[in-house]
Amino acid sequence: MKRHAALVPLSRQHHDTLILAQVIKKGAPDYRGMPTTIEGKKEAVVNHFHSHLINHFRQEEELFAKLKNRFPEIDELIAQLIQEHRRIESLIGEISNHASPEEKLNELGLLLESHIRKEERQLFELIPQKFEDSFLDSL
Repeated sequence: MKRHAALVPLSRQHHDTLILAQVIKKGAPDYRGMPTTIEGKKEAVVNHFHSHLINHFRQEEELFAKLKNRFPEIDELIAQLIQEHRRIESLIGEISNHASPEEKLNELGLLLESHIRKEERQLFELIPQKFEDSFLDSL
């Protein structure tokens, strides 16, 4: 799906996180150079969080703040997505402090996948429909 230029950087950032989400789920097949052990997956998740997700969530939430209070359906999606950000952060904390995090890795993988799909297929589709190009260009 073609994205408005204002959304393209966030959309591109989703790719690596989506791959990680697939790899950390139970029964995931091996994938090019990605970790295959629980300990390796745990380390990859924590590293990805610190190197990518913290900044990505900040960027998204700055965007969300600019979109809020204009359209109820967008406000509802934003509220869900922010709540999911906090749950993802919490799960990563649990994973980093857990000796055997396989269940939590699976839960995180499922949540990351559904979260990214919601952003891409719902919010990022709705934004260009609701907002003028001039507003989006200013983002």
